[in-house]
Formats: sequence, C-alpha cells, structure tokens
Amino acid sequence: MGSEGPRTRAHGLPHQVHPSFGARETRAQTAPRDAQDGADGLQRLREACHDMRQPVAAVLALTGAALSEPGVPGSARVRLEQIVQQAESLADMIQEWLYVAQAGELGDHARLG
Repeated sequence: MGSEGPRTRAHGLPHQVHPSFGARETRAQTAPRDAQDGADGLQRLREACHDMRQPVAAVLALTGAALSEPGVPGSARVRLEQIVQQAESLADMIQEWLYVAQAGELGDHARLG
C-alpha cells in the first residue's frame, strides 16, 4: 500500500491515508475512524460555507446599491446584473452544500444513535 497522499471519498471531501494502515484492516477496525473523518469533514464544510456567505451577501448588497443609483450607464448595468446572477448562483451552491452537510450529520447521528 505504500505512502499515499490525500484521497477523495464519495462525498468529495479529501481523506488522508496513513502509510501504516495496511490492507488487512477489517471494516470493524476502520468504522469509528471513518465516522469521525466524516463528521470532521462535514464540520469543515459547514464552517467553510458559513465563511463564504458573508462575502457573497456583501457582493449582492453592493451590486444592488450600484444598480439603484440614478444614471448608471447601460453597459455597467448589464455587468452589474451579471455579477448579481453569479453571486446568486454561488449563494445557491453554498446553501446546497449546507443542506448536504446537515443531511450528512443527521445520517451520522442515525447510524451512531
């Protein structure tokens, strides 16, 4: 099994593989560590999403303020509206990730409880 770097799990979060973990490990031996890795990954995902929400909200607020200014040239208005669309798309993606993290956490509690 040699020295390996990060792997990506099915949920897309990286998982560090330690070189001393051999192929002989049974599922029972790895289950608690896998559960903890999953919980840690969900927590990191949730924290990252919350950290991204404020800057995205600021972009939306600032573009909204700029769009409400009188005399904004048409070409600038088009670009500001494109920025709003992109920021809204990012906000939707963040919300989806938060939903996935919450669903994953609920699934972990159901398995552990």
